[in-house]
Amino acid sequence: MKKPPISIFRLLPITAALAFSSCFTGSWPPAVSTKAQIEKLPVTQQDIRAIHIHDQELRLIAERFPDLDYLFVSPYADISDEGISYLSKLPKLRQVVIDNGSRLSDQSIRVLSALPSLRELMLSNAPRLSDTSLDLLSQRKKLTYLYLPQSKQFSESAKATIKKSLPGCKIDF
Repeated sequence: MKKPPISIFRLLPITAALAFSSCFTGSWPPAVSTKAQIEKLPVTQQDIRAIHIHDQELRLIAERFPDLDYLFVSPYADISDEGISYLSKLPKLRQVVIDNGSRLSDQSIRVLSALPSLRELMLSNAPRLSDTSLDLLSQRKKLTYLYLPQSKQFSESAKATIKKSLPGCKIDF
């Protein structure tokens, strides 16, 4: 059986992981894996944990929950740029955690960086991202937290530029 990539929550200090997630308030967001589970949630749902999903389930989430504020995509999910493109329909999305970005490219960051409410982005295992992604994110002046572990592909120059462009943002590579 193929092992999932290392979870970013295992790499964070426990206080950072808890502060970033809704579990800090004492409750976990509901977990969904199937169309039926997605459709059972009220359309007013604002936070979701997506487990074992694919692009089409991400499309359903984006269409069904226009007020979504927090989205966690587990390391068992299999999403691509196509799935991320559906998130453009979520103007209130403020926190995004993607624990397996192995199929995501700069195009996904283009979509995420255009979300007007995005404040926190955690993206693990995303080797296809380039310095272009950091350039796009450096324009997000309202970004307060950016976590891109396992990101050896970024140049030191691009890392320095984004840190300088976003002085109010905690950035961890």
